[in-house]
Amino acid sequence: MAFLNHKGQLEQPAIHSVPFTHGLTPDTSFDTLLPRILSDEHLRGDARLVVTGHTGTRGDDEANLRLSEERAELIAEMLVEEGVSKDAILAVGVGGTEPLQRQEGESDRSYQRRLPRVDVVITNP
Repeated sequence: MAFLNHKGQLEQPAIHSVPFTHGLTPDTSFDTLLPRILSDEHLRGDARLVVTGHTGTRGDDEANLRLSEERAELIAEMLVEEGVSKDAILAVGVGGTEPLQRQEGESDRSYQRRLPRVDVVITNP
């Protein structure tokens, strides 16, 4: 998904996916992912970050939406604590309405485990 930056140049956004083990607990891989997100954010100058929370597709839609919003806010707060401007971040939750594509031969259980995540998309204005 390319976009035109403020100079009219075609640019690719940086996309990072933070998996969640359950509830509001990011996977331990977030410890190594956070420095990469911060590096991409700082390399892009006046970057804008869209932080989108996701859940599985099962369960109550309203509860999933709330959980996805809380996940997005949690990651956004962590980024702010690391020096990212709060004004540069848009945190949203989409519940289970934007699931990943299922891989060929993937069991439902494996598929559902991949869905809980927060996607961080970094672009220039």
